[in-house]
Amino acid sequence: MKITEIRLLTYDDIHRIIGGTKGAIYSLVHRNAIPHIRITSRIVRFHPEEIARWLEFNGMNWDPEHGVKEQQSET
Repeated sequence: MKITEIRLLTYDDIHRIIGGTKGAIYSLVHRNAIPHIRITSRIVRFHPEEIARWLEFNGMNWDPEHGVKEQQSET
């Protein structure tokens, strides 16, 4: 069995990815509105694949090279 190392994202990473305020990100975590992993009562991390799926579900695409883009609506 091979164990793959994945770098979990921090609040700062999420802030850079989705923008907005850090307070808004804290609020999303508090309301369980964004996928996260609570390491301790004060340490929270985010799995990059879960964040990508969450962004896609919310109408955005995240490319680590180019950032977040809103999806074009199909009309």
